[in-house]
Amino acid sequence: MRKYNLDNFGSGHFFEELSDDDSFYFKKFFGGLSIYVYGKMVAFLCEQPDKKTFRGKKFKVAVWDGCLIPSVREDHNQLLKLIKGTCVHPVINKWLYLPQTSEYFEDSMIKLAELIQRKNKLIGIEPEIKIKKMKTKTKSKS
Repeated sequence: MRKYNLDNFGSGHFFEELSDDDSFYFKKFFGGLSIYVYGKMVAFLCEQPDKKTFRGKKFKVAVWDGCLIPSVREDHNQLLKLIKGTCVHPVINKWLYLPQTSEYFEDSMIKLAELIQRKNKLIGIEPEIKIKKMKTKTKSKS
């Protein structure tokens, strides 16, 4: 069984410096590791190099092998210019994707970590807060 922490992901070391921040945390997310810092989800690491299909659809590249960059669509063009080798993720098209097979992977992961550390407003999304609804008991009339 895979442990979910930075050390067990090949690209986890890019976020080591950020992990010193008090706001940093990560959690298991769909077989990968979601990274949070400064109140935002800023990256999703996944390592499934042979996974080129999703829900019956085939893709030219492995869709879950690299780093997904949570961002809003309006910021994609700027980020695509800032972080070489990225593309719009073929499944989650509201986020960008840096495939591990990209020739720019190492340099772009360093750039991504620097942008996050500088709190670049283009990177990251606020996590959704899920509120559990309490079931109300109805009183039975006797």
